[in-house]
Amino acid sequence: MRIKTALLAGASLLAMTAHANAMPPLAAAAALLTSSFFAGSAITIAGLSVSTFLSVAFAVGGAIVSALSQRKPNTKAIKQTSQGQEGPGRYAFGRVEVDAQIGFGGTAGYFLSRWLFHCFGPLDGIETYFYDGREITVEPDGYVSTPPWARPPTHPRPSYMNVTTKIGGGTETTPANLLSDFPSTITTDHRARGIAASVMRIENPGQQSARFGRLLQGGIKSLRLLARVGKFYDPRDASTEWTLNGVLHVMHFMRQLGAVELADFDATAVGDAADIAELSILGLTVTPEEPERCRLSGGWEGPLTTDIIQDMMESAGIEEYTTDAGLIGLRLIDDWPQPEITFTLGHGVENYPQAGPESGRRPNICKVSYFSPERRYEKAELDMTGVAWARIEDEITAYGDQEFHADLTFCCNHVQACLIARRLFYMARADFGMLKTNMAGMAAWGLRTALIDIPDVGDNEGTLTVRARLDSARPDDAAGTVEIPYQIIPDILSVAFNPVTDAAPAPPLLVPQQVETDLDTPDEPAEALIVEYPDKTRELRVLYTVPAGGDITEAVYRVYTGSAPGVSQSMTEVDGVVKYAYRQVAYNLWADPTFATGWTLGSGWTSAPPYAVKVAGVEAGLFQTKTIVTGLSYDFTITVSDRTAGAVRPRFAGGTVVEGTGISTNGTFTQTLVGGSGNTSASYRGDASFAGKISTPFLQHSGGHPIIELGTHLDFRVRIFTNDGESSFYSDILDVPSIAIDNTATAAPTQNVTGNNGDWDVETTAPVDLNVAYIQIEKNVALGGFVVASTQNARPGVIYTLNVTDGVISGQTIQIRSRAFTSDGTASAYSAVFSFTET
Repeated sequence: MRIKTALLAGASLLAMTAHANAMPPLAAAAALLTSSFFAGSAITIAGLSVSTFLSVAFAVGGAIVSALSQRKPNTKAIKQTSQGQEGPGRYAFGRVEVDAQIGFGGTAGYFLSRWLFHCFGPLDGIETYFYDGREITVEPDGYVSTPPWARPPTHPRPSYMNVTTKIGGGTETTPANLLSDFPSTITTDHRARGIAASVMRIENPGQQSARFGRLLQGGIKSLRLLARVGKFYDPRDASTEWTLNGVLHVMHFMRQLGAVELADFDATAVGDAADIAELSILGLTVTPEEPERCRLSGGWEGPLTTDIIQDMMESAGIEEYTTDAGLIGLRLIDDWPQPEITFTLGHGVENYPQAGPESGRRPNICKVSYFSPERRYEKAELDMTGVAWARIEDEITAYGDQEFHADLTFCCNHVQACLIARRLFYMARADFGMLKTNMAGMAAWGLRTALIDIPDVGDNEGTLTVRARLDSARPDDAAGTVEIPYQIIPDILSVAFNPVTDAAPAPPLLVPQQVETDLDTPDEPAEALIVEYPDKTRELRVLYTVPAGGDITEAVYRVYTGSAPGVSQSMTEVDGVVKYAYRQVAYNLWADPTFATGWTLGSGWTSAPPYAVKVAGVEAGLFQTKTIVTGLSYDFTITVSDRTAGAVRPRFAGGTVVEGTGISTNGTFTQTLVGGSGNTSASYRGDASFAGKISTPFLQHSGGHPIIELGTHLDFRVRIFTNDGESSFYSDILDVPSIAIDNTATAAPTQNVTGNNGDWDVETTAPVDLNVAYIQIEKNVALGGFVVASTQNARPGVIYTLNVTDGVISGQTIQIRSRAFTSDGTASAYSAVFSFTET
């Protein structure tokens, strides 16, 4: 035979062999899951007996075979609701949308409750809640602030729906409201530990209420989360955090199978692979245009099996190998890897090269499916039109369509999917062979790539050197030979993958389901910023416009941790002349919480960032100068460690001293102090015998406001509702990578003064600029010079009033004017001056 000089490569012969890791005994696993999930009696829903969502019902051998033989896990299963049945557990990892299995449902008075089990935990964070497919805003106290569920703010229960979610970290206790609502059914033994679970509690307004049809027509619907799921060990820094890094996912789930431990992995090799996984496809630093090379997400129902691990590795483009230290290593598969060994004709006792699939069966069209964030985290097929490598046109013309489907179950990036699919497609078309050598072939043990000399017969007889992937060497001691299966890597894969030309575009974005609506979608919000008032309290604001037709506006924001957004939070909407929303926020009032700079250290205190350390001797504190407002509450938080004696307390000084309670044990503590008259500093003060360290100081205005520091990454959206609960779609997102204070001077306020001498009513309208922080109204009586008559915190377009009771005598003049200020005191121009002269 003659070997072609233009060869195609594949992995059909070199597909990863199944791991030898054994599953734990299923009966034991079922017992473990049942006891940790519902340690007690079955509970009922809709008249049916339901023991546990995780009582893995695989006692019958046929069911076990069926479960383990399911090659491709059904990622869509985790987006479906099930109830009233026993069934397998749900795994999820990365960023996914997960629905729930209903573990319990019941009614207590006017309250309807559902205990919903989403997946094995822990959750790292919830990015979005969906009820009946529609996005809802769940406040930190669990109440849903999205119409039509929301009630007026003055109501003791501000919503007809409350949702609380536990992350499934393993320390969960029974939800309190279920214990109180169903004392004869739910006990403290029902804990759902290790399961990410939500309790949805809906108040029935009564069938006589007009709200009944809008809230409960058709019964209670599904609750779905868009969440970050899982914590994954990273050998690079020994941390355990959420990530999308496919290398760390694969190591994690290999360990979950039970046959390998952390010590079995080569930490350096895995760490090196994890570094590469976080580079761009081109090996560069990742930018928004260059996605990371190896990300995974997804989920499935049923047990974790070696087949699922295989799907993860294929979706990530990862292979397992044994390092020189005899440990497990993971590495990303290169399209054109460097050869690790060379076999010349002299090494081979025999060489059996073979052609790949015959032309009529050789794949000539590549289809690619992946776990698509754009399609709401479901499997989606890419449109490969125009991607040249995905079609072999001359073979299609000659032999018809022969499709190859690269089904990358857990790959969550379309560029990564195309990169992997290109290699798999050409590997499926590739030529292969078997090299039989003497025992010297054992040098290839554990290697993956070689240069192999192949005799080239025909008109130009000679030697052809090919690059090939190697399968495991198989020694025959009796014959003194070694067989090495190989697959030839084609020259086409020596050309680097180019995301611009070789990747198909992502599918169109599938927006969350909404009811049919005639309401127009609002435009993207125009601007967002933080304003700081003179008392140092801060307010987050966003400016927007909304189309006609809505009665209620909902503006929400999300806070990012790294690249991951948190759950949406509501704001207070103002639909006046200026349409904007605001929310008071907290921040750390300490200038430097590491104690490195900015602190005045009393006797016995030293700075040792991130600690401040005191030795026994005299009573002393460490403090910063602060603007403390009389009567305003402040929360002090501090961590005390290595304490050996004495106590430390928070303190306001200057004027009336205000002190907290002495802290005389190690731990983290929060105390609230109310600003006293004339306070000009805040401190932590240790008594004479205090010896120990303090760290992580936090001083904030009280009120339970969300903490948002300057520089935080946020995004904002807005939508509108009618009074009947009809909703528009959300606007496009306003992304603010670093929220800031804007001190650009505002326009001048407008002013209207009415009344008569000695009784003037002043109305000052703040400018419509979003960054206005406060206004001042000034008066000039009898030309004695302007003085500030009033300073008032201000919001855009709002009217602020002042009654001026100064009068003038005949021939004297009184003048009144106003101006606006930004957070740092940058002043606007003055309004027009009102002037009155007594005759």
